[in-house]
Amino acid sequence: MKIDELIKGAIEETVNFPILFAPFFVTAFLNAALGSDRALTTFGPSWSIILRILILLLLTPLASGMAIFMDRNIHSGESPNLPGSLDRVRPNYLPLIAVNLVAWAGIILGFFLFIVPGVYLYVKFIFTNQEVLLGKETDITKALENSWNHTANRWGSIFRIILIFEVPLFLISFTLGGVPPGWGATISVILTTIFQTWVTLVLTHVYLGIIEQD
Repeated sequence: MKIDELIKGAIEETVNFPILFAPFFVTAFLNAALGSDRALTTFGPSWSIILRILILLLLTPLASGMAIFMDRNIHSGESPNLPGSLDRVRPNYLPLIAVNLVAWAGIILGFFLFIVPGVYLYVKFIFTNQEVLLGKETDITKALENSWNHTANRWGSIFRIILIFEVPLFLISFTLGGVPPGWGATISVILTTIFQTWVTLVLTHVYLGIIEQD
């Protein structure tokens, strides 16, 4: 698993096909909008948090699925098709949401248990979207089990991929407080879009490589 080559390939792919950023841009924009002062005043802090959680649980898997299918278009020699990718996700949307709800329930519970179990489960369930969309697995338990098995003996490598994308985003978010009003949210949307798209593409290529090996 040559991580540097996978990352380079994902970057080149998005440079050649910027439309790959579109699905995650929508979720990042909505998330930032709901965290704005105007949204907090309109909805109140509690509803703002609830709506942002709903975006995470209901729209982020959809964005991930659309990016995955557009990536498959490109590697099949086709042009990435945004409406077409949405059409391909829709038949699998309910299993996709269900498996993400179960996975995130376990991950969040793990984070409450001194963080380490949550990190461990996050990596173990990292391929649930790919299992549903590319592996055509509609059984929630089986999708989770398959993701768990695919990460066996690969946990460290996959964790390193996540760190490469998530840690810079996490650190940068702490520096945005000193940025002039409006700019912080804009930078956050751009960076979240870029990093989420790249990590989705890299993990999809890792998943497909694992499937070929197994």
